[in-house]
Amino acid sequence: MNLTYHGLNCFKIQGKNTTLVIDPKEDLKAGVNPPSFKADIICLNDPQEKISKIKPIQEKIFLISTPGEYEIGGIFIYSFFYPNQRNLIYHLQVEGINIVHLGNSNKPLDDQSIEKLNSVDILMVPVGGNDVLDAEKALNVINQLEPKIIIPMHYKTTGLNFKLDGIDKFCREMGIKTKESTDKLKIFKKDVSSMELKTIIMNIAN
Repeated sequence: MNLTYHGLNCFKIQGKNTTLVIDPKEDLKAGVNPPSFKADIICLNDPQEKISKIKPIQEKIFLISTPGEYEIGGIFIYSFFYPNQRNLIYHLQVEGINIVHLGNSNKPLDDQSIEKLNSVDILMVPVGGNDVLDAEKALNVINQLEPKIIIPMHYKTTGLNFKLDGIDKFCREMGIKTKESTDKLKIFKKDVSSMELKTIIMNIAN
């Protein structure tokens, strides 16, 4: 599985036969340039979000913007609304790897949500504060879910025109002294089986 980051909540996940994109944004006034590539599946955190310039690989893209369970192209997808929020949380299984994407969550998880999100290999968690989790609250959620790999998202990056904390605040909260980043994450199930807690900071892909 290959994973790339495209700013805010947006990730592209490429399995053997299927490409999935989570939460592509299109807001030029806010400094968010929509990614432009091909995909089989788009998952939106906000059902009212506009779809970006992503094009279908086949005849059409399968769009998910409502709660439910899906199996598409070998990828298993479970989505549900966080209580009292218009925010879809996604639990994905890609090539045996369990990925949880918390979208625009802004408070710790309740017991029911934790039960739905058992067995987390990779956690994509917002850390920028304002309308989403800040560094301290993100750490609380990490402790709730106990993932193998943490990928922070939705933080201040170059060009954004709204207030968010930078990644450094999250690194301090996590006790990360040497900040390392990567352009692409290539990972297999065997890699995460014996892995201890690890934070991976991803550069925004061009």
